Amino acid sequence: MQDLDFFTWRRSMLLRFQEMATAEDVYTELQQQTQHLEFDFYALCVRHPVPFTRPKTSLHTTYPKAWVAHYQSENYFAIDPVLKPENFSQGHLPWNDTLFRDAQPLWDAARNHGLRKGMTQCLMLPNRAWVFYLYRVQVSVTVALRAMKWSSGCSFWYGKVCLY
Repeated sequence: MQDLDFFTWRRSMLLRFQEMATAEDVYTELQQQTQHLEFDFYALCVRHPVPFTRPKTSLHTTYPKAWVAHYQSENYFAIDPVLKPENFSQGHLPWNDTLFRDAQPLWDAARNHGLRKGMTQCLMLPNRAWVFYLYRVQVSVTVALRAMKWSSGCSFWYGKVCLY
């Protein structure tokens, strides 16, 4: 996607998401946009603010089932750096060795499952829910990385995606 096309794309996405009536509509559009950006998988993770003592986390993903099962069985939710509040405030997180330095077992396991590159877009919804929109790509995709440079412009789109 060329930079000049971004505003047209953003407007188109805004209109599409306003018309959606079901979560399945959102997931279908996320899959189409993930493929359009030349990524392999996505996960939409929403951490709801209540109950305060044990917030509920919702996850919808297209990652390989073997990876999801391993991630859950190892409880990587507890150490995944993209889920930490201090990283959440950064918004757009490209994945690299520095980000995962305190979660090396997670990073190694992801790579062993063929998940080598990725990025996360975090935001807070008006109801204070935290949203993590994740991509993992198996190979470096320069078009997708270039497209993600305007992540701050995409925040509205990501937020709209999550309001279902």
